[in-house]
Parts: sequence; structure tokens; C-alpha cells
Amino acid sequence: MIQRVQRAAFAVSHRLARSNVRLASTQAMASVAKTCVTDSAFDVGIPCPKIDWPLEYTQQRIEQTMPLLQRAVNIPLVRRMIEQEGAVRKEFHWPAGKQRLVQAPETLAYGALLQPQNLPLVPVVFAWRPRFKPDHLDQEMLDASFKDTTLPKQSARIRIPGVTMINYLGSELGLSGVVDGVAGRQQTAHPGIPSALIDDITARACFSNMPGRPTFTANFQLEYTAPIPVESFVVMDAWVTCIEGRKTFVSACLADAQTGQTYVKSRSLFVSAA
Repeated sequence: MIQRVQRAAFAVSHRLARSNVRLASTQAMASVAKTCVTDSAFDVGIPCPKIDWPLEYTQQRIEQTMPLLQRAVNIPLVRRMIEQEGAVRKEFHWPAGKQRLVQAPETLAYGALLQPQNLPLVPVVFAWRPRFKPDHLDQEMLDASFKDTTLPKQSARIRIPGVTMINYLGSELGLSGVVDGVAGRQQTAHPGIPSALIDDITARACFSNMPGRPTFTANFQLEYTAPIPVESFVVMDAWVTCIEGRKTFVSACLADAQTGQTYVKSRSLFVSAA
């Protein structure tokens, strides 16, 4: 009995501590956001996106991140996404059941890589409304993904067609090795990085249509079309092509956010628990 009371007391104190940290982080974000909106780096009418800052972000860390966020918001495709009615800005978190949200540090990719020299920017996230197609996507590739002959002929209703995320690849994500006799990091991202990021966004697109249902990756295919430079902004798009019973088929691509060059294409199959 005493042990149960002790565990309950510990759980309450832990929740209170997290709430206090979250409040301090939110207050810090608000104070920084005021300067963000009026900063000359923003064009008139472009709002500062609402960011779901991880609990570990101090005010100093937020202030260091804001210039990168300003650059991201001023990328033409991001500005168009903000202005289009078919795209909805979303906070960066994972829904986990009906009562709990998973923060960035608790995810596999961002928990390990959300560091200043890895993934310094908390991603800017958009969800697609029904029948919306981002104009930065290659329309032929998008149409071809729905005509894939391996897909089932019939699809259940797709609630959220797709997700778009804008991220920044830091210098430490480059390949390690020896170039011209000198050990160091190359300016090309390690191929495992886009694999982890695309797995993350395709799962988001799937889970948005399977709320509250445990779902697992059954098949994950990648096609690398070009090396990915580090210290650059990338845009990732994932869209659901078909839902049949417990199966959800998702296509995705990763491209340069400024030039539009495609680096990686992907197809995935997710299966939910019965």
C-alpha cells in the first residue's frame, strides 16, 4: 500500500514538473515570437508559425533557432502553403491515443537528431485538406502514384490526404570518411537520414487516417535519385494513395525546398492491428 502511494505521489510530481517546464518554454516562445513577427526578415502578411517547442528547448535555444525559422518561412513554397486554403498548419507532435501527445524528443528520428548541428529546426508542418495537391509537387509523379497497378482497386475514405514538412539538414548529418587523405564530413547527407525522416512522415500520413489504432510498417521502399547536400532546406511530402481494410498505402518524396530537385522517392505499406 505504501509503495502504491509513493508511486502515485511520484507520478503527480513528475506531471507537475513537466507542466512547469512546458509553461516556461511557452512563455519563452511567446516573447521571442513577438520579435519574430516584426523582424525585417519577414515580408508583410507572412505570420510567424506556431511552433510546438520541445520541452528541452530553453529560451536561448529558441532564440538561436528563430533565424532559421525565419529563413524557412520566407521560402516561396512555404509562403504559398501558408496562403493556400487547402493546407493547414499543424503543430509538430504525434497524437498518441486520445489523451496524450508525443513531443519531438520522444520520437525515434527527432529524439536522436534534434540537435543544433543535426536537425536544428523544429519542422514546419502542413496537413492537406481533401482534394488538395501542393503545387510544388511533380504532378506526373503524384498522378502516377495513384495509378500504381499494385494498389487495390477500391479504397476506403481518406480523411487527410497528405502531409508536408519543411526541415533543415545540419552539417553533422554529412557522411563521415576520408577525402584526399583528410578525415572529416562530406557535404552530402548520410543516406540513412532521409530514410529515417521519410519513415517518420509516411507514418504521420498513415496515422492521421488510422487514429487510435496500432499500426506498423509492413513494406518500405526508397529510390535515391540524387545526393542530398547538408546545410540545406528540404521539403518532404507524404500522401495516402489507398486504404483497404487494415492496409494503408503511402507514397512520399524528399526534395530541395528551394530548387525543387527531387532527392528521394518512397512507397510504403502500413498494416494496423486487428
